Formats: sequence, C-alpha cells, structure tokens
Amino acid sequence: MPQALSDAEAAQLLKSLTLPPLPQSLAEFRQARAAGADLADMSDLIGRDLSLAAAVLKIANSPAFASRQLNNLQDAVMVLGADNLDMVVTSVTLKAAIPLAPILRAFWDDATQIAAIASHLARRWDLIKPEQAYLFCLFRDCGIPVLTQRFPAYIATLARAMEDPANFIRIEMDSRSTSHVVVGYLLARSWFMPSAMNEAILHHHDFDQLGDDHLLESESARLIALARLAEYLLYSRLRRDADPHWPHIQAAVLAELGFDISLMSELTEVATEALK
Repeated sequence: MPQALSDAEAAQLLKSLTLPPLPQSLAEFRQARAAGADLADMSDLIGRDLSLAAAVLKIANSPAFASRQLNNLQDAVMVLGADNLDMVVTSVTLKAAIPLAPILRAFWDDATQIAAIASHLARRWDLIKPEQAYLFCLFRDCGIPVLTQRFPAYIATLARAMEDPANFIRIEMDSRSTSHVVVGYLLARSWFMPSAMNEAILHHHDFDQLGDDHLLESESARLIALARLAEYLLYSRLRRDADPHWPHIQAAVLAELGFDISLMSELTEVATEALK
C-alpha cells in the first residue's frame, strides 16, 4: 500500500519527472473565486478562453442541468454555479496540460465517461459531491499519460500491469521505482486539489483499505469505490468487456457505497442515463 510522500521524498521524485504546472487560467479562476467574485465576473474570466467557454456551454446544456437550450455563456454560468464551474475549468485545463501518446488516444474519452457515470451516481444516491466525484475520476489515472510522456518504455510496463490488476502497482514499482498513483498524487497535490482526493488517488488500487476498519478517510474511500463502480458499469455492463478483477473487489466496493448486488440493474440504468 503506497504511503503519503514527505516533502523531501516528493522533491526527490520530482527531479526525475516534469509535472504539468498549475495552468494560469485555473489559477486565475481560483483566485477570483477566493476573492469573492460573483458569477458575472467569473463569466467574463471564462469568456477569455474559447475552450473553457465552449466546455461550460456544453456542460450547462447537458441533460443533468439544462431545462432549456442555453445560447450564451452568462446563462450557462448562472445555471452551473461556482462549484460546477470549478469542475469544468479544472477538467478542461487538466486535459489540455497532459498530451497523450497515440496509444492512449482514448484515455480522456474513457476517463470522462467514467467521471460522468460517477457524478451521476453520486447525485442520484447523495453519496458525495458530484463535482468532486467527477474530478477524481479524471485525476485518478492521470499519472499514466505523465509517465508515458516521460518514459516511452512505460507503455510495456502498463501492458503487463493491466493484465494483472491485483499486482498493478507492484509491477510498476519493479519496473520504474514509482507508479502512476504516486505521480497522480503529486500532480493533484501540486494543483492544490482537496486532500481527500489526493489520498484517494494515492490509494485507488488499495481495495482492502475500504470499510470502517481501515485508515482511509471515509470521503477518500467513497471516491475510490464510486470511481471503480463507474468503471465497471462502463466497461462490463455497457460495453460488455470482461473485468476479471471485479469479482475480487465487488463486495468491498458495494459495501463501501452501501449498495447491494440486487441494485446492479438500476445502477446500469443510471450509468446509461449519464452518457446520454
């Protein structure tokens, strides 16, 4: 089980990596929000970046938010509110900050679909803030493209690890002396994401740490379980892909969320709704 890194350990590891810095647009948005900017001011700030403005309009017009067609940024900002705006700005800047190798071309598409399902589940069952669930699913595996960018040979390590998910982190550590969970944790921490999310990123392969008897904060454990359930629903229930690891973790994941196996059909229906 990975342990949280000390500042000295983080500094040492960062010498061999180049993590994407906190984007200026995200920093400016957070500064404006912290200074008490109103939604009109946030709209003006977002409007300076066409990609951000387009993403805000797209999310605001999605079935989760829109009761009518929204054609201007100001209305979209009002519909979403500050927390959802933070989610959109963070997700857009994260994707832009990490270039993908051709072999990972579907990475952000898959992560975004998992995030949509997780946030939909979170809202439906009041599990955790939906925007937090969404961002965790994007950050959860972001260490993979970062490692691929820095070490092209990491792709071979990733292929071996994906064939043996129970030993994913050990395989990475044996090959690179670090893992995508550590790299993702460092990136999220350097972008000043919430501590519970950072810990969830670091431990998101530690399914034996779910439950009341373990040391993970409840919010971190719930994020881990919710994302993994969303992943299972996307791949196995909707795409009909095999998930050989799921039988080994199903009980822990569902128990952490307070779900029963009898809910699986309803959960699949909710996942389908999230991707419309």
